[in-house]
Amino acid sequence: MTLLRNGLTVLLDPAARPGLTAVALTVAAGSGADPPGRHGLAHVVEHLMFQRESDFAARVEGWGGSSNATTHRDLTLFHTVVPDEALPGLLALEAQRLHGLGADGLAAELPVVGEEIRGILDRTRGGFPWRPLSRALLSRSEWLDPYGEPAEVAAVTAADCEAFISTHYRPDNFTLTISGSFDADRVRALVAAEFADLPTRNPATPTTSAASAPAASTLAPDQLAIGYVLPADPAEYLATVLLAAILSGSRIPALVRSGGPVLAATFETGYQGRFQEHRAPDLAASRIRRRPGATAAEAVAAIEAEVRRIAVSGPGTAEYQRAVNRLLLNHHQEQDHVLSRVQHLARRQVLGTAPLPASLAGLSPDAVRAAAAALGGHGRTVLSGEEGPS
Repeated sequence: MTLLRNGLTVLLDPAARPGLTAVALTVAAGSGADPPGRHGLAHVVEHLMFQRESDFAARVEGWGGSSNATTHRDLTLFHTVVPDEALPGLLALEAQRLHGLGADGLAAELPVVGEEIRGILDRTRGGFPWRPLSRALLSRSEWLDPYGEPAEVAAVTAADCEAFISTHYRPDNFTLTISGSFDADRVRALVAAEFADLPTRNPATPTTSAASAPAASTLAPDQLAIGYVLPADPAEYLATVLLAAILSGSRIPALVRSGGPVLAATFETGYQGRFQEHRAPDLAASRIRRRPGATAAEAVAAIEAEVRRIAVSGPGTAEYQRAVNRLLLNHHQEQDHVLSRVQHLARRQVLGTAPLPASLAGLSPDAVRAAAAALGGHGRTVLSGEEGPS
């Protein structure tokens, strides 16, 4: 890891994967930094980065690459993958769009962001279950859905964007992560040449306004989920991830086969099922499909009875090891692709999470038993179209 004079962090991962190189520019601010009354501002500024260098995507595609960006609560991540030989041009292009970043193109982007939010809500039936669970279990500043409230996005002004950029789009708030086949010394020199003169900015006082009422969410009769706030302690958090893997891998399938009130169910940890992508507080959720004739209360009780069984007896040795192996397999598969690898490394650097294999090695079946016993102690709710939120 290298720190430039202006504070920009550079993380180089010269892996032996000739062909493609991936670059991630991470801003250590996301929707959690949205000021009151402007939920969605970080998402809007993410879009403005592409407006700033309007031919960015065209240039990248011309090299045979691809680019995109995602806003999260704790960070915003711009990621690009190109052939190895295009890396110098990409670094120059990435630095260019940071110079003079402002609110140019805001009028064109606001309806685009608004339509994106509406499309997401339509496709996911109101963002179920993660968006309503986030609102039910967390304070407004902790909401995990980064897209924004449509009414608040529509009210974003150029001054809002300028203040957000001045406060958060500073070199000392950036991490530049590069993964691929390259000479580290050469790339370090390229980065210094392109990024050393990025403008330093002074934090600005954001304009705040009254928050709008969140859009009403009406659940359909078949929508049912249990939501939990995950523990903040990293070991307890990861033990709950293993608990979810055991429930999904063996306990819930057996419960479904038993012919009880649960026709189908999932149990996921991390917002939208992506664990270790946010700082605390994070969420877990079990989505449940009831068997015809069963009530929501009966289905919820059946799922949580399985949790209690693990809390009393712990997981079996074989099912515990299967869950560990499944997480490790998914982790290593993710590392095999240069684009997912660079995003993983970037998030880990910004969020300060430990490597997954070493963290799993420090756990045991008893840690999972303890996680099952503690589940719900940090916050719990049920969303049901049959009965409403409880």
